[in-house]
Amino acid sequence: MARRRSESGTGKPLTVNNFLLVFREFFTAWLNSVLYYNKVYDQLTFDEVKAFDILLYKSRNPHLDKYINDLVLNIINNMIINKSRPNSLQSVSCLVYDTRTDMVMKSYSLVFSQFVTNLSEAIHELREDLEGDTSALLDLPHAPWQEIYAQFQTSLFKHIQELRQETTTSDQTATSSSSSSSSSNTATENDLFFKITVQLDSRIYPTNEGWVRLNEGNTLEESDARAFTLKPVCQLDLDLLCFEVVNKYHTNSELF
Repeated sequence: MARRRSESGTGKPLTVNNFLLVFREFFTAWLNSVLYYNKVYDQLTFDEVKAFDILLYKSRNPHLDKYINDLVLNIINNMIINKSRPNSLQSVSCLVYDTRTDMVMKSYSLVFSQFVTNLSEAIHELREDLEGDTSALLDLPHAPWQEIYAQFQTSLFKHIQELRQETTTSDQTATSSSSSSSSSNTATENDLFFKITVQLDSRIYPTNEGWVRLNEGNTLEESDARAFTLKPVCQLDLDLLCFEVVNKYHTNSELF
């Protein structure tokens, strides 16, 4: 299988742009892993790659790959760099839902507790051209490159471990349910799809196309919390960025 080298590297200058490139690599790996282990797309359309020296799976479907790349850049450039209020981006969630009923089965979230507010003064937009990187150098005495890399690596490892364990359990439950019951209410991977939601400060409105504000009751946070089991997975804590990886699973196992 094809492999792609990790973009992470401790030999680069610790600039805002390079830090955000590492965050982008984590974000992309986080989302691809959710889609792969939940079999939202055929697993044969994913290639084995490395990120943060961890083996994982990345879609080679050009349309999905472009969607994910555009999504991550959209969020970084418009909701992290160009923002005016502290913690205006509160969370990003991937909701896996049953296409027959629109019922959310699982939620995978990055819940932010800190992201500095003045990044727009240090960087205009994320650039892949490192030679043209004019963003400010970061002074993070408690978070050198080695610490940054280690925390992203640990968070990604725990995320994938939880995905493997949880989806294996779900598959076993679904197999047991299908062998003991002919119920048509059990969702298969062919019935699953995903959507991305972001939770913003109520005073923030995305200025770019592609986002719509949901009405009350249309988000998982506003649904019946008793129907879901909360599973905190890990936490990344750096001077510039702090977030928690949090999953929610529907408690009715018969739906899986």
